[in-house]
Amino acid sequence: MLRMGYFSASLLTTAWDVTCLIEQCRLHNMLSGVTGILLHEDGTFMQILEGEAEVVEAVYRKIERDPRHRYVTELYAIETDRRLFPDWPMAFMSRKEFADVELSPQKEMLAALQKAYREAGNAELENVLSSFFIGSKCLDHTAC
Repeated sequence: MLRMGYFSASLLTTAWDVTCLIEQCRLHNMLSGVTGILLHEDGTFMQILEGEAEVVEAVYRKIERDPRHRYVTELYAIETDRRLFPDWPMAFMSRKEFADVELSPQKEMLAALQKAYREAGNAELENVLSSFFIGSKCLDHTAC
């Protein structure tokens, strides 16, 4: 199994555009066995994908060619024996949702997100996540 994180600039301009993308991707991910989380803020995406290596790599190549994304940059790719987001074909969170998180499923997503960047051992990934949610207590290596 492969877990991959990437960062991109979005050309989507409305909340409706983002919602449509999320629903389209959730359906595709459910059908292909991919799980993960998508973070979106101010025209920027950060996503963690996990699943069979060939499938995750194919999804990433498709994202690279997608005209809704610019500057697609792989942050990390690691082999793993288990998923951090097993129940989420594509969890989604914005900065406001992140700041206001109180519900258990979202807290589980945040804990998995923190674990993903710690397991990646990638300072660049940590910096990207921190830039999404500046000042958040959840991205300081403590439990949410």
